[in-house]
Amino acid sequence: PAGQWVVGASAAAYLAGKYEPYDNGREYQPGSRLIGNIGTERIWPANHRLTCDLLVTYSTDDKLEGRAIFRDGVQFDTRIHGLLALGKGSLEGGLRYILRGKDKQPGTDADLVAEPDKRHGDDFRLHAAGRMPVAQSISLWISADAKFLAANDYPKTSPFFADAARVSGLGGGLDFALGPRSRAGVGVRVWTGSSDGAMGLGRLDLTGIELIQQFVMTF
Repeated sequence: PAGQWVVGASAAAYLAGKYEPYDNGREYQPGSRLIGNIGTERIWPANHRLTCDLLVTYSTDDKLEGRAIFRDGVQFDTRIHGLLALGKGSLEGGLRYILRGKDKQPGTDADLVAEPDKRHGDDFRLHAAGRMPVAQSISLWISADAKFLAANDYPKTSPFFADAARVSGLGGGLDFALGPRSRAGVGVRVWTGSSDGAMGLGRLDLTGIELIQQFVMTF
């Protein structure tokens, strides 16, 4: 604890094994990922809460036959989430900003060097939701989301160019309280938006349906 705030930190690692993706028998070693997280949270007596997190993801080299051929850039993922308790219901909102660094590729010697332009655009997301009980142990929720993906830094004539995109989603569902520390839920979210396109494709319309099923247990 730090005053009325709780501060925590954690770390995780995803280790990837070698495999042979092609019939020629060459071994490919995907890069592993190291993730560090530092965050803080405050909970008020009325059960309002505010949470802030920063996740940093560092990737090791992708290797082909033991030779480094690629490395994902360092990623910084900032998240802020707030919840306002209103009697038996609640309102929540959040924002997320993902800053993506430059990837690395083979240079003139054996070492990997940063690409001249950033391959992946930054990502900004907004989220809002409301929740209210409709029966004993059953709650209804509705949500609205927006995602904005920036264009990358490659010129529009490059095959690696990806233009900006925007999508928004509306959703709803039901949560079922199974016990004091567990719950399950189902829902659906409909997404729609557009991308500015790339390589002469022009504007692209984006639509999709997300089906949600979850089980949550807290300790």
